[in-house]
Amino acid sequence: MQAPRISVITPTHNRREHLLRAVASVAAQTETCFEHIVVDDGSTDGTDAAMARLDDPRLTYVRLDKWGGANAARNRGIEMARAPLLTFLDSDDEFLPHRLRSTLALFDADPSLSLAISSFDTIKAGKTTSSVNAPGMIAAGMLERALIAQILFIAGSAITVRKQASLSVGGFDPDLMRLQDREFLLRLSRYSGALFTAEPDWRKHASPGSISGRPVGYVKAYGEMLAKNRYIREQHPEMVKYLIARRIVEQVLRGRLSVAVEEHRTNRASPVLGFSALELVRGYRGGKRQRSLVRRELAAAMQAQSTSLALSRADLLPGAVSFSPAGLTGAPGMEVTVTDTGSLAGKLSSRPSSSSC
Repeated sequence: MQAPRISVITPTHNRREHLLRAVASVAAQTETCFEHIVVDDGSTDGTDAAMARLDDPRLTYVRLDKWGGANAARNRGIEMARAPLLTFLDSDDEFLPHRLRSTLALFDADPSLSLAISSFDTIKAGKTTSSVNAPGMIAAGMLERALIAQILFIAGSAITVRKQASLSVGGFDPDLMRLQDREFLLRLSRYSGALFTAEPDWRKHASPGSISGRPVGYVKAYGEMLAKNRYIREQHPEMVKYLIARRIVEQVLRGRLSVAVEEHRTNRASPVLGFSALELVRGYRGGKRQRSLVRRELAAAMQAQSTSLALSRADLLPGAVSFSPAGLTGAPGMEVTVTDTGSLAGKLSSRPSSSSC
C-alpha cells in the first residue's frame, strides 16, 4: 500500500456522535491521499461498534484498553502515522473540505517548513465566531514570545507539523490535561517558526463538559504548564502575573466570584505561581505593557512581510506566473494569476495543484 501524504490523528473518549461528524468531515476532503487514525481512549459509549460499521480503507481505528488521556492517545497516533506530515482533529471538531489540500500546498511549496497553524471558526450556542490570525511566517523566537504572551489564536485542530519535528520534541506531554497544545507549540518554537494562514479551514464546536471550557481549572493547568517550562516564570514574571490576574478579573466581571476566589487560592497554593494579591495587581500593569510590546513587534514583522510581498508583486506583469507567497495571500504551491500589480490589495486568483496517492 502506498504511503499517504498526510496523517490525520483524532483522539476520542466517549464522544461517539461527535466523532462520527469528525470522521465524515475527513472523508469528505477534496484531497484523497491521506490516512485518518482514530485512537479511542477507552470509550464505553459504543464508539467501537459505531466505528466498525464504517467502511473506508483510509480510516484506522485503534482502541486502548484503558483511559490514559488525550495526549497519550495523540502520541499513539503519532507513532502509528505513516505520512511525513501530521495534522490533528479533536473528535468534537470538523474539517472544512479544503483543509488537507490547502495544507499540503503549503508544505509542498516550502520543503523547509516544519509547522503550520490555521485559523478557524468556533460554533457555540448556535453562534459562529471566527478566530483569524494575520497570515505569514513567524520566526522561532517571535513565535515563542507570542505564545508566551498569548496573542495568537491556537488550538489542537489548527496544527500541522512534520512527524520528525514532533518526534524530536517528544510529542504531546501526557501529564497535561489542559493547555497541552500551547505547551507542545512552545517546545516546537525553540527550534522552528510557524506559517500562519488566515482562511478558516476547520470548525471548533464548543462541547458541554470539555476540559478547556470549564471555568475552574485554568490557573491550575497554567501552573502545571509552567512547571514543565520554568524558564517562562523566570524570564517573564510580569507576563505570568498579568495572565493570572486577567483570568481572575474575567471571572469577577462575569459574576463568578466563587470561581475567582478558587482560582486565586489555586495560584497561592501553586509551587510555581504563589503570587499575592498585591503582586498580581502590580504584575497586571507591567505584564499588560509587555504584552502590548510583543503584539506591536509581531504586527511590525507581519507588516514587513506584506510590504516585501507587495514589492515583489510590483515587479511582475499581469498574467499567470508561478508564485509561492508562503501563505501571505494564498496557499503556496498554487498557480497564481496576478490581476492587479499596482496595489497591496491586488487580487490573486488561484487553482490548487492536483495530487494523487
